[in-house]
Amino acid sequence: MKTVKIVLGAMLAIVGIVFLATNIDKGVPVIISSGTGLLIAFLLLRSASKKKSTPANNNVSNNCETIQPRTTNEVIVDDEKVILSNGTLVEPKEWVQRFGNDRLSLTKELAKTYAIPLKEATSIAPRIYEIGQKEIDNLKLEWSSSHKINPFFEINEVEKRFAIYESYSYAGNDYRLKDVCDYDDLLSYELLEDGNSVTSGGLGRAAAGAFLFGGTGAIIGGVTGKKKTEKEISSLKIKITLKGVSTAPLYINLLAIRSNSMSATYRAAYEQAQQILSTLDQIAATTDEQNNQQVQPQASAADEILKYKNLLDMGAITQEEFDAKKKELLGL
Repeated sequence: MKTVKIVLGAMLAIVGIVFLATNIDKGVPVIISSGTGLLIAFLLLRSASKKKSTPANNNVSNNCETIQPRTTNEVIVDDEKVILSNGTLVEPKEWVQRFGNDRLSLTKELAKTYAIPLKEATSIAPRIYEIGQKEIDNLKLEWSSSHKINPFFEINEVEKRFAIYESYSYAGNDYRLKDVCDYDDLLSYELLEDGNSVTSGGLGRAAAGAFLFGGTGAIIGGVTGKKKTEKEISSLKIKITLKGVSTAPLYINLLAIRSNSMSATYRAAYEQAQQILSTLDQIAATTDEQNNQQVQPQASAADEILKYKNLLDMGAITQEEFDAKKKELLGL
């Protein structure tokens, strides 16, 4: 095709020049006809000599893989989890529990913890909230309460579990399930006022800095002794620590707005704290009792084995009888 264009262009050029040279005295029509032929010849020659260009973004071969841009910390998100390109698994439920409705703090902490750009953290924060809240909502299908302590706390005495709720409205009238835990998961708990510890308790110890009494419990003594001075309180929350090194603590935020320590709002929040701490103390006491009951049979078995060993040493029983009794006591 290229050769044909060159030959036709050359022929038209020669014919045009010759025709123009021999008929130039015949006027304008001849000049226009010759010029048109020369123009066509020029376009044919130019087209034949032009190289075919290839777009820069086309692959050289269909077998060549197109290289896609990739950031150092690419985030992979599906319907259930968020995974960074370095293999780090983000647990949405734990992040939602940790930060509640404070999305700005969650986004900043994501960027800091996983060393990803703030823009990237901002893009995945909504999905973390969506997935995390979905996991929490699924808890509702599994949870049934036998006793409601207050809007923030419920227990199931049959299944030995407790549930934590959080307020998600400014007025504090709307609550949603935050987490469900087994009694056995409880390690310790602490009442925090503006970040300062007021009282604490846990397995093997009653609440320190306070005395508990009554069915649902009321805290007096060390706690109320700190309430004589009127002041502004920004935060009143209960921190619950669960067993497991990697398990994040749970927080029950009882005070939604800054309040005076003598106000009805603060007093209501403080009364709810009393109820929850008393219940947690009873849960811890129940767990301690169960743990002690599990240890006692082992101690009794050891005592029995020692008794039969003494009988063996005295010659009252044979070695075979001792071995058989020892296996029986140990459940072997």
